Amino acid sequence: MPILEGEPLTKVTLNLYTSDLATLKSVVGPGYSAKVREIVRAWCRVTRSHQEARNKLWQTRSTS
Repeated sequence: MPILEGEPLTKVTLNLYTSDLATLKSVVGPGYSAKVREIVRAWCRVTRSHQEARNKLWQTRSTS
């Protein structure tokens, strides 16, 4: 996934299970950290989408 221009990255330390890291390295290869970033990005997008849907439902809910 290409980095969008102007979108900053923040370096973090992430502890992964050793077996999970081994799988990432064997399947993805040297770009495994970018794959982790893509997985986190996808999860965040879905989470934000669900949060927006919940907010809309609460706004339209009748209080009577």
